[in-house]
Amino acid sequence: MSIRHFIVGLQLFVVSVLANAQTQHPDSLTLDVFLEDFVSLKPVEEAKVTLFHGKDTTFLGTGQYRYIYKEPAWSYFFTARLPLLSSCFVKVEAEGYESAFEKVDIPKDKYKFAPTRYWQTKIRLFPIREEVLGNVEVTASKILMVNKGDTLEYNAEALQLSDGDMLETLIRNLPGVRIDEHGRITVNGEFVSSLLINGKDFFSGDPSVALKALPAYTVQKVKVYRKTPLGEFEDVSREQKDLVMDVGLKRKYMGSWLLEATLSGGAETSAPATGLYAGSLSLMRYTDRSNIALFGNVNNINDLWATTQMGTIWAINPDMEWNKVQIGGLGFSFDESRKFRMATDLLAVCTQGDLRTETGSESYVEHGNIYRKSALNRHNDKTDLKWKGWMEYKDEDFIFYLKELSLNYRRTDHHAQSRSVSLGADEKGEYPDGELNDFFAPMGSEAYLQSLINRRQQMTLGIQEELGGKLTGNISLRDPWWGKKYTLRWGGNYKNTRDKSYQDDRTEYGAAGVTAGTDGFRQNRYETAPVTQYGYYASLAFQPVNRSVRTDRNREWGLTLDFSYKGSFEYKSGERSLYRLENVDGWLAPDWDCTDWSDFENSLRGTGDNWQDAVDLNNTWHTVERNFWQDLQIRFGSREKQNGKFSFSVSPNFRFLHAEIEDLRGNQARTISRRYVLPEPSVRMAYGGFSLNYRYRETAPTLLYLLDVRDDSDPLHVSLGNPDLRKMKSNQVGARFEKRTTVRQRIYSVNTGYEWNRDVTVMARTYDRNTGQTVTQPLNTDGDWLATVGANYGQRLDEDGKLTMDASSAFRLGHSADYVSDTPEMGTGRQNVQNISWTNDLKLTYSFTRRTRLKALANAKWSHVDGDRADFVKIKATDFSYGLDFTTQLPGKLDFDTKITMYSRRGYVDPSMNDDCLVWNVGLARTFGKNKNWIVKASANDLLRQISNVRNTINAYGRTEVRYHTLSSYALLKVTYRLNVEPKKD
Repeated sequence: MSIRHFIVGLQLFVVSVLANAQTQHPDSLTLDVFLEDFVSLKPVEEAKVTLFHGKDTTFLGTGQYRYIYKEPAWSYFFTARLPLLSSCFVKVEAEGYESAFEKVDIPKDKYKFAPTRYWQTKIRLFPIREEVLGNVEVTASKILMVNKGDTLEYNAEALQLSDGDMLETLIRNLPGVRIDEHGRITVNGEFVSSLLINGKDFFSGDPSVALKALPAYTVQKVKVYRKTPLGEFEDVSREQKDLVMDVGLKRKYMGSWLLEATLSGGAETSAPATGLYAGSLSLMRYTDRSNIALFGNVNNINDLWATTQMGTIWAINPDMEWNKVQIGGLGFSFDESRKFRMATDLLAVCTQGDLRTETGSESYVEHGNIYRKSALNRHNDKTDLKWKGWMEYKDEDFIFYLKELSLNYRRTDHHAQSRSVSLGADEKGEYPDGELNDFFAPMGSEAYLQSLINRRQQMTLGIQEELGGKLTGNISLRDPWWGKKYTLRWGGNYKNTRDKSYQDDRTEYGAAGVTAGTDGFRQNRYETAPVTQYGYYASLAFQPVNRSVRTDRNREWGLTLDFSYKGSFEYKSGERSLYRLENVDGWLAPDWDCTDWSDFENSLRGTGDNWQDAVDLNNTWHTVERNFWQDLQIRFGSREKQNGKFSFSVSPNFRFLHAEIEDLRGNQARTISRRYVLPEPSVRMAYGGFSLNYRYRETAPTLLYLLDVRDDSDPLHVSLGNPDLRKMKSNQVGARFEKRTTVRQRIYSVNTGYEWNRDVTVMARTYDRNTGQTVTQPLNTDGDWLATVGANYGQRLDEDGKLTMDASSAFRLGHSADYVSDTPEMGTGRQNVQNISWTNDLKLTYSFTRRTRLKALANAKWSHVDGDRADFVKIKATDFSYGLDFTTQLPGKLDFDTKITMYSRRGYVDPSMNDDCLVWNVGLARTFGKNKNWIVKASANDLLRQISNVRNTINAYGRTEVRYHTLSSYALLKVTYRLNVEPKKD
């Protein structure tokens, strides 16, 4: 801190605090508090400061803060001496500023070995700005983003959203924050490991639940910071801490019951106009000590979380199953002054999904490309039940942490019908939209027969059940004499799977296959595949060295040495029994359009026990795998203690593996036993916001790949083993720089990485042009590497913060190699492929008022793929989109939001892929009732019916076009009822 900005501390504490301030007591702590204006960064001249104990908020003292400055430097400052503690709360009240209530954490190792126990903290206060509008004076303090040390804090009240918006919409509007298509949250390019509510776990930290179920109007602040993982002492290094997002709720909703119920109805806007529905219910209650949440929804709009998807307009991805969904969940957490904490949740999900696709593809093969056309009609019924709980008891020098106790059950019933053809030439000429039915005519045209390699029809039925559980935890303690930490970790897991399937496979070969002496086959395959697996582990970690070393008068270093040993065992027993029912006397195959597993069982019972004699011994196997792991981890770390900017660590880690596999198939027993030494050293250095790391890693090959066996249970897809596979060696180096500034709320980061691998396992392929049979075998190859560079930048562009910008850029340059050939010899036809991509995102947001916002969005991805094969067709294409997202409140208190986006593709060799698609979504909502309990919203997705149900993919191996028959364009009307039941006041 510069001299002109130096700020004085606390004074005039209550008598008990002042008495301790006269002398340095061995059990006391000196604390300085510095106050600054958040906008100007100038000292705050006067304030009232109150201190509370960090554990139980016991009152410690209060006093008056004054800033005293005399030229040419600060004159003096007062200090407060407190009882030795690990944390305290500081409340600051100053005229012209919002009150602040901050927690100050004081790690032990920062002052334990110092001559005096001293700690300081800086608090920045929000100024209250006054705006005069005509004759009306409006007082507001709505600064959206603030940096407080390592904490990034967003003021949710600076964003006035629609009444129907949920937490997901709020987070999407925060600067520097993104939510990807999988629901994962990133802040400044770094993934958030957990989403907390009021500092507590919510449904095991799963972001998707809170994002969809929590109303945005209940949120006051959103903080992003690094948090000590559960089960660990507070003084772990920064790189060991998790990046979390903590959603703080408004105090007025604490202790209240929040009820929200929605009902929606609508229809597709394209033929056939299928009726759509969605309904949801959520009930939540939050207090300082506990949270409880109950929610559920049902819908048939492909949405596992209709709660928000119905409130905000997002395009539904058409390459999904069309699902009917039923979801229910219950979560509870309890926190007693952070000494005892626990949480548990139960989730049930039932889905009925239908998927219809038509596919055309072209595969690049050494001596001429192969063309395929196919159609699939599949239905899945899934049921998932998941229960999970955890608890932690934490004292100063002792921790008991039950990390996870969970049970899960899953059942899947499925049936499917498919048809496909493989061709040696694209006779139709209208690639890839040929009429598949033409190839299944009694004979077909002569041209088709000449180019036909095979045509195939398959009907599949199946049932899969899975039951599993997991138990993990640790006990940590610190000895009272030397402060050394000891941690015992333990855990185990169990999973049992029962898989049964039946397939009616009818395959005919074309002219080339008939010439080679075969015309095809028909097989009725019945397969049972039970799998049992379990594992357990125990580890001991301790810190033999944790001390401070003073190198000179003003510099002190913290030195640590961590040691950990872990032993673990993994067991897996699996078997497959394959029966060729077409060889059974009395077998009557189920109808082709059969959809019920019981129909197959009735046909099977009709054969008595004869079906058991039709076992395919060469493809029936029983395999047992055992892995004995020993992990040795050593970490030496050093950190500058004054400001904590510089840190350095070295970890020469090793893994030792004794792997065994026993395999019985074809009346032949095989046993493989291997021992591996797998080094995993790493080095990390950090200074301020810059970090540099290197890691080397060796990975043992999968034991199943080492078996010298042949699996031809599917005659057209044969797999081979390879007993000569070697370990993969991987090198990774990466660097990252991150910085946040208060000036214009700027936040940016740059990261780069390079990874190169040797002896990578790839699946080499050979293709038989006579029959269409593909044979795969794992082989080792070199030449695999990847270089990446990425950057994220965001800031407000004007003084008032009305215009903000968020931008990101990612460049990837990769090289890979594999083997694809149409000759019988495996390992020929090596092709080297270089892949370059450059992706850029830009978002500009202008806030006319707190309620009216306009966003300009742009995205562009440039791709370049090149190979060394003589007939390889280079790919050099660009996918880009741009559009506007607007939300406001119209006269009559109508909430209006709309998004219009143009999606474009250019540079593809196939002209049909160079297209434009304009997608327009719109919504209109109105709140009713004395307490705004009722919300009615009408919305339309893809109003112009432009979202294509065709997905085109081009890569180094070929090109594929898939046409999906799923939901894309629809209109809905939603009614929401909200109720806030506040606790009774004494």
